Amino acid sequence: MPVCLHLTPNNYALVRPINSNHQPVTTIRSRFLRVFAAELDMTANSVRVAAAQMTSINDLAANFATCSRLVKEAASAGAKLLCLPESFSYVGAKDGDSVKIAEPLDGPTMQKYRSLARESSIWLSLGGFQEKGSDDEHLCNTHVVIDDAGNITSTYQKIHLFDVDVPGGRVYKESSFTEAAASAGAKLLCLPESFSYVGAKDGDSVKIAEPLDGPTMQKYRSLARESSIWLSLGGFQEKGSDDEHLCNTHVVIDDAGNITSTYQKIHLFDVDVPGGRVYKESSFTEAAFVIHVKFPHLHFGDGSVTVSARKDIVAVDSPVGHLGLTVCYDLRFPELYQQLRFQHDAQAWVLLVPSAFTAVTGQAHWELLLRARAVETQCYVVAATQAGKHNEKRESYGDALIIDPWGTVVGRLPVPGICILAASAATFFFTSSSGFPVSDRVSTGIAVADIDFSLIESVRAKMPIAKVTSSNLSQETDHSE
Repeated sequence: MPVCLHLTPNNYALVRPINSNHQPVTTIRSRFLRVFAAELDMTANSVRVAAAQMTSINDLAANFATCSRLVKEAASAGAKLLCLPESFSYVGAKDGDSVKIAEPLDGPTMQKYRSLARESSIWLSLGGFQEKGSDDEHLCNTHVVIDDAGNITSTYQKIHLFDVDVPGGRVYKESSFTEAAASAGAKLLCLPESFSYVGAKDGDSVKIAEPLDGPTMQKYRSLARESSIWLSLGGFQEKGSDDEHLCNTHVVIDDAGNITSTYQKIHLFDVDVPGGRVYKESSFTEAAFVIHVKFPHLHFGDGSVTVSARKDIVAVDSPVGHLGLTVCYDLRFPELYQQLRFQHDAQAWVLLVPSAFTAVTGQAHWELLLRARAVETQCYVVAATQAGKHNEKRESYGDALIIDPWGTVVGRLPVPGICILAASAATFFFTSSSGFPVSDRVSTGIAVADIDFSLIESVRAKMPIAKVTSSNLSQETDHSE
């Protein structure tokens, strides 16, 4: 039975539309009022809506019959809008069943609901229609609004997919059969380290490593091109110089599917984590450059010292400004970020730190280090991250963050994260499913924060550390000569 309530036009709930047109929320309200203005008693200053409650099953016809009855009840009650729940038209017996019955919006199922709205002279909010996806294995969870003439007025594809291990319940993985919607107007999507693969044990990744022109990277290049979006792929398992090693490579792809730049991780994670396990990334990963030098005068061992030679830093122009590329453990080496900010050819505005921090080190240092890098470079820091338990031996801390040049956390996602930079080059979209800040460490979603380029300019102008840094570097150079 639908539940009805009155909404006064001056007290309304607004949902920010995420679509390519960035339609203002005020437009939604004014349109709603214009549509109903002729039918409203403006002295009453109210309009009646209805919310439905139902139990859908794996039978399209039976569910339509239930919805038809609810529509008639709502119309008889004087409601102008009936809101039906998610999965109103079908609930499968198991995950993935809905993919088999998914249809395009011009298919027969949606035509029935459009006719129902027209015949009953009522608007319908169809909250969660199984729309056919881009392939045979996925659907889109689409919210459809139909007016009282039977026209589809708007659609919204669900962004935050329900990937959750419910305490005391079952594990849900909506992303296994549902496509997440791209955030409207996004120009750059940042994915975390090991985005394409996490092995059960050290070295597993070597077996699946591929060159940059291999089939896996081709898929991501096609994805960027088809979606007209830039991708920051933070930590791809690129095939190394021999069969026992790979390169941990940060790849940036433009919206035409071209690889615009690559950066190979310099600082490899060879660490004995206090209270945790021992990591030896160098056992299967090549550092950017490694040379062996012998110093006969040294009085320990054989006098052999391994020195990591600094590869050229990598910064790249993008639709959202100059990006500085790093990967995970690099975060603990501030000189790299200093170079990305202050070196003449770099001068980054935004520092990307795709990561897979351990649960122990993340708890102790993750936010601290990210905020420090932001403050000392006066850059935005964007940190997409892995999170949760990947297998019996590996667990990532999570807590994806976006931090402004003053060190303020302006976006947070302590769950498996994706960060998206929006079209206006003035907005970052960041994954979150339950608001900001959030504490859910298992689900996936999108959080939104704005990046203010005038703030960058203001912070750098009022605290001109670049001038001091340049002066000190000059003095050091003079002294050495």
